[in-house]
Amino acid sequence: MKMVDVANRREYSDLAHSIPALIRRNGLVQAIAFLEARGDSQAHRLWAKHLAAQCCIPRREGPLSQAVRRADLAEYMRWTRLALHASAWYKRFASSMWGMEGAEAA
Repeated sequence: MKMVDVANRREYSDLAHSIPALIRRNGLVQAIAFLEARGDSQAHRLWAKHLAAQCCIPRREGPLSQAVRRADLAEYMRWTRLALHASAWYKRFASSMWGMEGAEAA
């Protein structure tokens, strides 16, 4: 995992705390599309990259959301489950290593 620089830790931590709910509420494709839409932010780009790596989502040509959208149902469900597990790990990592608890972190 590429280290997140100090300037982006708060935003990365906020994402770690909000992405699991976003996945549950809207689905994996919409959550990834959200990260891609905010691609001007390094934290959003890095989060999408880390999520793809943890879920073993193959990167083909085109955006990550397109690769997830093309998956069959079983693969999509597996990636969603892995994304939720990875998100929980990133949330715990941000809390324990950086002392940040999401949006209320200062």
